[in-house]
Amino acid sequence: MNSLKNKNMKKTKTQNNITIHNIPDVYKPYETIVFCSNTFKNLSYIIDDNGVIPILIGKGEFPRIWLYARSENKPIALVRDNISILPQVKVNFYQVEKRMTIELFDMKDDYIKILEILLNNGIPTLKKLDMRPIGYNIFGDTESLNVGNSKYVNNVFQGMHTLIKINNKNAPIK
Repeated sequence: MNSLKNKNMKKTKTQNNITIHNIPDVYKPYETIVFCSNTFKNLSYIIDDNGVIPILIGKGEFPRIWLYARSENKPIALVRDNISILPQVKVNFYQVEKRMTIELFDMKDDYIKILEILLNNGIPTLKKLDMRPIGYNIFGDTESLNVGNSKYVNNVFQGMHTLIKINNKNAPIK
């Protein structure tokens, strides 16, 4: 592991959360992302939770990640532009492999990996995702992506605005 400071990690203006109306200026989407065995091409957002975007993956030396947890009142920032916001969250960079992990401290005095991504020939490949500890029933690995009771394996999604749209009448305040 390398405690590398990414050259692309410029300090961005502080935001309470990311919505479809206030995407960070420094965010530049990839044309293609391999996401838990599925390929996304020209996808605006992976998840839209009543207008809140809980995960963004943008271009950078390492993929640039913004990650938010779901809560009753409003989303909680965990990672902004690859920088951990809370002490319970650890962002690790592996320079040689062009790989990054995000881990969350659990109550058993250990960290659990909630995201692992690598850059392969300029294309980000999400090898592991587990958003269940942060309020979403979304998880996957190199074999499949699971969203609620649905399973997605080796699909290609192209030109979509959002892959996962969550509509909740009792949505938290943004």
